[in-house]
Amino acid sequence: MRSEEELSKDAARKFLVHRQFFLQEKGKDGTLKAVKNLECVQRDPISVIHCNQHLVLHNRVTDYSPRYLEELLYKDRLLFEYWCNEKSVIPIEDFPYFRYRMRNPSQFHSPFYERIKRRRQELKDHLSLVLSEIRKQGPLSSRELKQSGRWEAEWLQAS
Repeated sequence: MRSEEELSKDAARKFLVHRQFFLQEKGKDGTLKAVKNLECVQRDPISVIHCNQHLVLHNRVTDYSPRYLEELLYKDRLLFEYWCNEKSVIPIEDFPYFRYRMRNPSQFHSPFYERIKRRRQELKDHLSLVLSEIRKQGPLSSRELKQSGRWEAEWLQAS
């Protein structure tokens, strides 16, 4: 066995490429395996070249297509989206580990949940009014709510 000093740059590069699961998988099954190997993939809607989740998987699945991820999430339901440190794509087998947190978000003191609690309190009256209109009229878009003339709230004007 070689000592650390004898490890070539090429061997180190191959090890790191292999350890990060770069270009080891193929197709939709490979996309699922890549997400499982990584444990989660951060989902980011900002697209300079392409969204983060697609860049990460493109580097790990030789023939990656965004369609694979969408099918795994919404058709096959083998992955799900949830807030880890950021919005993430997670293998469905890990869902039980997140269920308690989903059912009890107020018990977790992350900046994300604190912002939600604060914003929910700020909008409490507005939310009651919107829910009341939906109960009366059925599903409504934000445009339909604005057209009724009763909606002057800044948060609704932005939609």
